Amino acid sequence: MSGLLDLIKKKRQALAAKGGNTEKPAKLTSDKNIVRVLPNWNSDPVGKFFHDFGQHFIKAEDGSVKAVYICTQETFGKPCDVCAAMAETAAQPGLDETVTKILDEARPSRRVLINSIYLNGSHANAKTEPVLMELPPSVFDMILAIAEEYAEQHSIDVFSLEEGYDFVITKTGSGRDTKYTVMASPKARPVDASVMSKARDLDAYAAQEYEAGLQKALTNLRAVTGVNFARLGHANQELLPAPSRAVKDVSPAKTSTAAPAAERVIDASAASLSKVEPMTIDSTGAASAELDELDALLMENGLA
Repeated sequence: MSGLLDLIKKKRQALAAKGGNTEKPAKLTSDKNIVRVLPNWNSDPVGKFFHDFGQHFIKAEDGSVKAVYICTQETFGKPCDVCAAMAETAAQPGLDETVTKILDEARPSRRVLINSIYLNGSHANAKTEPVLMELPPSVFDMILAIAEEYAEQHSIDVFSLEEGYDFVITKTGSGRDTKYTVMASPKARPVDASVMSKARDLDAYAAQEYEAGLQKALTNLRAVTGVNFARLGHANQELLPAPSRAVKDVSPAKTSTAAPAAERVIDASAASLSKVEPMTIDSTGAASAELDELDALLMENGLA
């Protein structure tokens, strides 16, 4: 029976990869979020309990999403065909502002996936049902810093089901002005081991590479930018002519002694493709008033 079950699981994973995984991770909302980070989904005490994850959203000039595809660089740390196509596009002379904006919005999102109990989430059975959740890397780093401190100074595993701690993550602002504060709850709280039976296999979820999805992303990127790439991913398909798009006039007669306009546009494009600066995180210790507020929040949710 176990052999058949393994076969079924492998086939479902393969089907999910080919079709793109439709399950959407929960996201932090504004104000205070009470989150319990769960350990390894296979109950390995030293196993990885998170997974890096990135996606490209290819949008048209009007902002409509034409394709979504995994970024293999951000997810697995290996070369990404979409990133390569974007870099090749950004290197073209005379790109207009519209193309620069399209490339900027197609940059890969950077998130960390975890299994969690999102204790004050809006989903059903929030206090007992685990959910797939995505965190900004900066927030996850703050959680790891707290975990490191507890482990080194108190020999406590904050991710333990029996003796672990909930985290209160406060989110304020939006966009580049978003600010997060992360604190561990004052007291440990046990979590029933049965929740792990519904934890997601994050390796399987992240395995979203499939040729049709890659080709769709690259084809749409070419269509919305009007730029031909050297190749379309692994298939090395022969390209049809790209749609025409106006570019800036960078003829020598209209340039000054300063750097040519095309060069300045390329520099701006390259800068826009770099990683977004981490959002501000307040890592200071909680004052007495903050602890009182935290206790009140936990009591309100039946967790104190």
